[in-house]
Amino acid sequence: MKKPLFLLITFLSSISCEKTTNYEYQLIDADIVIRMSEELGNPTRSFKLGLQTDKAYPCINYALLTSSTMTTEKISVEVFGINAPKVCLTALGPACSVVPVANTQNKTYDIEFKIGTNISTGKLICTSNEFKLQMNDQLQIKINGPVLKRVPVNTIWGTVGYHNSTSIDKVNEFINSIKSAGASEVTLEDGNYNYFEIENGKIKEPINSGYWFTKTFVYKFSGDKNLIKSIVKDYSQNFGDLMSISVYGDMGEEFLGWILKNE
Repeated sequence: MKKPLFLLITFLSSISCEKTTNYEYQLIDADIVIRMSEELGNPTRSFKLGLQTDKAYPCINYALLTSSTMTTEKISVEVFGINAPKVCLTALGPACSVVPVANTQNKTYDIEFKIGTNISTGKLICTSNEFKLQMNDQLQIKINGPVLKRVPVNTIWGTVGYHNSTSIDKVNEFINSIKSAGASEVTLEDGNYNYFEIENGKIKEPINSGYWFTKTFVYKFSGDKNLIKSIVKDYSQNFGDLMSISVYGDMGEEFLGWILKNE
């Protein structure tokens, strides 16, 4: 059996021109799967490209070594190789990396992915509603979802999990409470919103939630989200034995009942 080929690469530290970091890495022997994501936050959001091999390795903490550049017109990503860690987290998994793409504007960028000698080119189209990857070719890369929808401003969504069907009345009471606080129905286009998916005009139920029953929702809410937080806290403290509530907001808010009930 042939031993895997390892090379040595030196990266220049972005902090000091006098410091360098040496990495021993294995050449890419798999396709690279690319997935777009947008991390919500206050006051800004962060667009990222998640990269992983379509092949599993012996350690779940194998990493892809990458480099990226961005100008006002073009985004370039290069994958050099796979770094095998000195300490192995023993479980099968792909080699992964996340490439932040800072300060994207609502415009079209040229985009390029380089894997060894394979160069794939295309366009990244950014609008206020979605990100879209349109590739001219896919050489040693695969695109996991060419369109990423953006979570609209003033949106909340969440899940209520419960084990007993008789709890549905109390679940519906919670839903009606956040509606009374100002949450209203919203119609979203079908697609992947990174944090949830819309299919046939409805938010999809989570897979393997750990509960026999779940109820998901997505609403428009332009009020003070602290009001939503207080409702989640109240129901979790009083009815936490019947249901588990998780509510999220478009500015990165997380209102988790299992945490709030202990405050």
